[in-house]
Amino acid sequence: MMSVVEAFSQGNVGINSTGINPDASSVLDVAADGATKGGMLIPRVSLTSTVDVATIATPANALVVYNTNAAMTNGNGVGFYYYCSSGCTTIGWKFMSAADNGPGITGQILASQGSGNNPQWSTLSTSSSGCGGCPTMISVESPGSGNWGTQAAYCRNLTESGYSDWRMPTFDELTYAVVYLTPPTAYSANYLWTATKDDLSNGTGTVDSNYWLILHPSAGYWTYNDYTAAYCVRCVR
Repeated sequence: MMSVVEAFSQGNVGINSTGINPDASSVLDVAADGATKGGMLIPRVSLTSTVDVATIATPANALVVYNTNAAMTNGNGVGFYYYCSSGCTTIGWKFMSAADNGPGITGQILASQGSGNNPQWSTLSTSSSGCGGCPTMISVESPGSGNWGTQAAYCRNLTESGYSDWRMPTFDELTYAVVYLTPPTAYSANYLWTATKDDLSNGTGTVDSNYWLILHPSAGYWTYNDYTAAYCVRCVR
């Protein structure tokens, strides 16, 4: 059975099975360098929100816990949180960010995926993508099909994953999202509206304001149609 030795040295505390002194730079030095290996379990609590001061009454600044409530309001799901009441813009529980889609690759950024979700690594736009400021999130597919104007309004009024700044994507933005972003739900066998006009649809080589480009993500091809046609949409931000 593992025995625990508490070693006190100049106000330092060491907990280990070998009797070694704690490191001089630490207040608490916990080691598992004996025959029995193990880790340190941070207290687990179920926080209700980022401003929850009832579950733990009057939390101290820099207090660390492991939140077990995936539905925590305005949080990022389960994981480590610390409480900030001094030196921060907003007082409350702060999520210790960690991407849930692997280690990422060189040049990617860690981008928020909205309330209740862990952040993910995302690729910034490049000149080769053709979409300028490329989106970092794409929405679920609209619940039904509709004409161009109806679906543009759907995106403007959408609130999803804690965000309300969604928009109908341009053709380049939607293409980028299909290639680089992980959708919250799989793409269906539907065409999707874009906010890019077709410039050849009337056969004259000039822009016809009645026609817009549409993309079929799961099949990988595109075409155009009149604004009165009915298609689904996926919004971006």
